[in-house]
Amino acid sequence: MATEIKCVLTLDELEPEMILAKDVYTPEGQVLLRAGTVLNQRYIQKMQQFDVRVVWIKKVIPEDLSPEECELLQQEEEARRAYIEAVNVVEQVMNDVRMGEALDMPTMREAVSNLCAVLLTNEHLLKHVDELHLYDDYTFAHSVQVCVFTIIIGKALGYEGSKLEDVGTGGLLHDIGKTRLPIELLNLPRKYTPEEFELVKNHARWGEEILNQSGDVPEIVVRMAGEHHERYNGTGYYKGLKEDEIHPFSQITALADVYDAMTTTRAYRPAMLPQQAIEFLLTSCGTFFNPEICDLFIKHVAIFPVGYIVQLTNGLLAKILEVDEKMPSRPVVGVMEAEKSFKITEVLDLRRRNDILITRLVPQSEILKLKKGVKISSS
Repeated sequence: MATEIKCVLTLDELEPEMILAKDVYTPEGQVLLRAGTVLNQRYIQKMQQFDVRVVWIKKVIPEDLSPEECELLQQEEEARRAYIEAVNVVEQVMNDVRMGEALDMPTMREAVSNLCAVLLTNEHLLKHVDELHLYDDYTFAHSVQVCVFTIIIGKALGYEGSKLEDVGTGGLLHDIGKTRLPIELLNLPRKYTPEEFELVKNHARWGEEILNQSGDVPEIVVRMAGEHHERYNGTGYYKGLKEDEIHPFSQITALADVYDAMTTTRAYRPAMLPQQAIEFLLTSCGTFFNPEICDLFIKHVAIFPVGYIVQLTNGLLAKILEVDEKMPSRPVVGVMEAEKSFKITEVLDLRRRNDILITRLVPQSEILKLKKGVKISSS
């Protein structure tokens, strides 16, 4: 008997004949389409007119999948749902704060709790979620990315329960001070002028103020908002703290903030490849970043895990075979060919191939498409 799972798709991913798994609502809260509706082009266009961003559809898992493939596919869908729900929460909460309403901590904590649950199951699923950046507004998705990274590090340090959620909440709220900046300034399709950058720098101080005024916000959450632009050598802002004056989790948030910014496409520049971002972090250890914190971040966040399938800059797929701790950004990989049942046809040592880099982790859902003969993009 075929197994069904619920999947979250963007409107661009929808196709006729797909079946809605949940009701779709208008911005005013009225039902637009009922669960169970079989989609056609007219329904898809109707959702576009109402600015619907994502919808839930039913997906049938192929019967020929192994139990391991089925489990990973379901885990990926759970990760995707938790991520998208967290982005929606950040957007709603930040917009509320911008309008002068109180910070909704219970809703934020629930979103963090859901992300923690996913990461405790399989932390690799949310390490490389570039394909899940579904929103035009960089701030919301970026906040969730930083949250994910801080939870992974918290887990690596043995944090559990409410302590782990505190750290994740700090990551999710690190940019809350940006709610005091003009929206048009946040969405500029270019780099800031020196004057604009001086204004933007205030968001760290404002974030600390907002969280202090909200009441019942853990101290670590407040500090992560106020200190995430401090630098190990004292050249950051807004307090000019250095070394151990900066809370360890503020140092981790600073790393996560920079790493995600570099590996995310912006209107005024393309995304940097993960390996390039890792190498920047390595060159910044001891100056901008605490060497021990930097090593911890790279080891648990920025490295593609052994056994996972990645895509290379030449468009080929490869499996991570070995990671050298001294050169973590350049692993040994086995090139695979979909036409040959994903058998490894060549082994490449990227330590000796500076002309080839890794572009991204390939999710199980795309691997299944390849097995069915559907070509994936090399971008």
